[in-house]
Amino acid sequence: MLTLYAHPFSTPALAALFTGHATGAKFETKIIDLTKHGHREPEFLAINPHGKVPALKDGDFTMSESTAIMRYLARTTQSSLLPMDPKGAAVVDQWMDFIAHHIRTPFSHVQFGRMFAPLFKQEPNEAAIQNGVDQLQNNLPYIEARLGAHEYICGNALTLADILFTATLDPTKAINLDLSLYPAVTAMLNKTRKSDWYLAVHTHYAAEMGLNA
Repeated sequence: MLTLYAHPFSTPALAALFTGHATGAKFETKIIDLTKHGHREPEFLAINPHGKVPALKDGDFTMSESTAIMRYLARTTQSSLLPMDPKGAAVVDQWMDFIAHHIRTPFSHVQFGRMFAPLFKQEPNEAAIQNGVDQLQNNLPYIEARLGAHEYICGNALTLADILFTATLDPTKAINLDLSLYPAVTAMLNKTRKSDWYLAVHTHYAAEMGLNA
């Protein structure tokens, strides 16, 4: 039995959880309470010495890094979410890398400033928030263009890239990020949020925290 270590605050962890359900993998979820420093407990550090979620345990095999876990789950279940042919897989890899570096990173700056800083009673870094917003405005049009031409990011079939993108932007409403300039992105997110693999995790981001966003 696979074990996925996660926390609902973590969008990388959500990407792994969504993938687990989308691939039909048999796994159990273990919540690591980041607010109580559960990621620093020796038991979890034995799974992931970096002390971050998500992490995965498959028998004696352990690994971390969300996109690597997503690919592992797809390969071990022979899921069509990661094509078998090298060129098809390369397209998915390309857009997963783009999302991880050019969407998730700036989004995380906005999310931290607008959600986590107040939660942890820290002063938001407005410059970092604005920089994140600016980078998203530069990079989201590339995804918008893809979704304007195709049903999904890599073509007309759901892939790991769409799941990663959904997890990345899942907190959009919770942090009041305006996506009105990106109708194709918004339409795709509205669709994926109705998927069984999404609803198997939650109804919306921050539902576990009692927020209605």
